[in-house]
Amino acid sequence: MSQIPSWNLVPEKLNANLSGLEGFTCSNEDFAEYLKVQAHYDQEKQVGQTWVFKHADKIVGFITIAMAHMKKDEYEKLKIDSYGNIPALLIGYLATHKD
Repeated sequence: MSQIPSWNLVPEKLNANLSGLEGFTCSNEDFAEYLKVQAHYDQEKQVGQTWVFKHADKIVGFITIAMAHMKKDEYEKLKIDSYGNIPALLIGYLATHKD
């Protein structure tokens, strides 16, 4: 598979009816296994949200994101002035199809 322009990718939130999961492989098999086995459970438990990216009805990549924050003592070292925690978006998993 060659590079696919981003405007040809179709994002879709992971759901129980999503087809094509079994055919997804990437250079890190732990990531592929996460998508096939654990991602839906994590989504149900609101640990993270997984989005797959499709091209021609084939899953070509995915990302799992979760809300996070930087604690005040962490960003004081960076000399950032704030009254509380800084909200952040955590990228838990990010993978593309091995092809």
